[in-house]
Amino acid sequence: MGRILCLTLVFFLPIAIMGDVDIESFIGERNYIISINELPIGEMTVTRAVEGDYLLQEREINIEIVRSGEKVTLTLNEKIKLNSDGSPVSFSYTENSNTGLREISGEIVGNLITLTGSNNGKEIKPTRMKWDNDFILDDMIFMLPIIREDISEITTDVFYPQFVDFIKTRITISKTDSGYEVICKDNLSEYKPTIYRTDHLGWLTFVYDSSLGIPLTIKPGSLELANEFDIIETFRVGVFGSDSARRFNLHFNGEISEGLFPDGDFQEVSYISEDTVQVYVHKRRVEKIEGDAYLSSGSPYWTGDERLMKIITSVERENSGGKRALAKALSKWVSKTLVKKDFSQIQGDALSALDYGGGDCSEHTYLLVGLLRTAGIPARGVVGLLRSGDYFYYHMWVEYWDKGWQPLDPTIGTMSVQHIKLINLPPEGGMDIYTLKLLIEALNIKRIEVVD
Repeated sequence: MGRILCLTLVFFLPIAIMGDVDIESFIGERNYIISINELPIGEMTVTRAVEGDYLLQEREINIEIVRSGEKVTLTLNEKIKLNSDGSPVSFSYTENSNTGLREISGEIVGNLITLTGSNNGKEIKPTRMKWDNDFILDDMIFMLPIIREDISEITTDVFYPQFVDFIKTRITISKTDSGYEVICKDNLSEYKPTIYRTDHLGWLTFVYDSSLGIPLTIKPGSLELANEFDIIETFRVGVFGSDSARRFNLHFNGEISEGLFPDGDFQEVSYISEDTVQVYVHKRRVEKIEGDAYLSSGSPYWTGDERLMKIITSVERENSGGKRALAKALSKWVSKTLVKKDFSQIQGDALSALDYGGGDCSEHTYLLVGLLRTAGIPARGVVGLLRSGDYFYYHMWVEYWDKGWQPLDPTIGTMSVQHIKLINLPPEGGMDIYTLKLLIEALNIKRIEVVD
């Protein structure tokens, strides 16, 4: 998502077959070539075998690509154990690359799954998940049922437990004369996503929101990343003009929602037309704070956690001054301590950022907000745009309260007139339905022009 964008994305990885299956018809090995724009980048081997009353499936994927001039190698190994009726018993997933080793395993009892694992040797906190019908959704796992000849339609619900208000998407997969049809209906809308066919083993791959997944076009004997979808272009917007500009016109693909561009201490917003807004980045005092909502605890900030308190004590020992000096010192500590790396496949929080020793702008933001709130300083996360060269990248940073909302960017270390705020995150953390809707609409900017 570029060098700056760090909003968490989901990569959907189908890992199991559901429903009654004739396991004898799934025995053997198949090999695939993985390519991007017809250029081979790796291979995948799928093996299935019977062990007693169980079906064992293993997938091994080896990929080698060049990103930003550096060679990146990635090996994925996935094993899953199923009952004879096709229901899963357990699974394990290992991801090994230049950036480290990630291991996830799960035990399934009834409709409860317990996930455990580690990231670069550091243990991931055990997570329990409830699954409904044939689906499980976590940042790295997406179980997708096979549609057999005797099943014409499957309807199931997918829940997003990481959001404050659970978001439920009802997915209906139907057979048609021409292939398959998928209808997705969630709390916000109903739509038909693009389907990228099925492979020999029955995987049906589709993207039910273009901002939340990477589609695979699946053809017999090969997997090819869809040419028409560019994950980088989706999360950055081109801009040309002076690097010191303060006023920008943002052009949207359609009408702009009211909740975008909240008025703040550092920008002034005016609507030019139904699809164009002008943002002037400068100092102005307009907001007031009420109550203690921006001191609340819980995920993803974990205000008051013992580990956060120890960090504050250490930072205070080395820095004197008031609230503003402490806030800046904590931001500097986060920026220097956390390693900047892609965290797009993990739903991080303040404590996981400490566990992993790094993260993208989401983890930097969550950790700093948690530290500030633990120190008694009201704080919140915000989502917006940050300019780098000829692009604005979607980004996340922090605002804390000290006679007005003061911005801090713990990821890159400095604030500038090139930060444009789009959304305030909810005080309690996470992502409620309203904020998620705004976030999806914020990805609909088609062009940004410099005014002055």
